[in-house]
Amino acid sequence: GRLNPNVQKAIARHEIKLELSQFFSSAHRLLKPRGQILFIFPTDRLQDLALGLSSHGFQLEWVRFIHTKKNKPAKLILVSGIKEAHGACIVRPPLYIYDSQNNPTNEYAAMFKP
Repeated sequence: GRLNPNVQKAIARHEIKLELSQFFSSAHRLLKPRGQILFIFPTDRLQDLALGLSSHGFQLEWVRFIHTKKNKPAKLILVSGIKEAHGACIVRPPLYIYDSQNNPTNEYAAMFKP
C-alpha cells in the first residue's frame, strides 16, 4: 500500500527497517520453547506469515480475522505463533470493531479498558 507521511506510522506498517524474516528470527532467538508470539497483520499477507512462521520454527497456533463491521471483509488478521510446537491451526471467531450503529462492539471496547 501507499506509505503514510507520518514516519513512525510508515515504519510500523511497512517493512522499512525490519523485514518479516528478521522479525521471526529475532522472536525465535528471544522466546523460550513454547513461547508465544502475537501480532496483527494485513490479511493479504497471511500466506507470507504462515510460511515465515513455519520456516523459523514456529507453529501457526491460531488466526482471528478482524472486521470493521459484520458486512465488511476483514482487512487485518490477529495471529498467534508458538515456538517449537506442532499441531493444527485454529481459526477463531471473527472480531468485529463496530456494530451496525457504528459504536465500538463490547468485545473491542473491553480491550481498551484498564
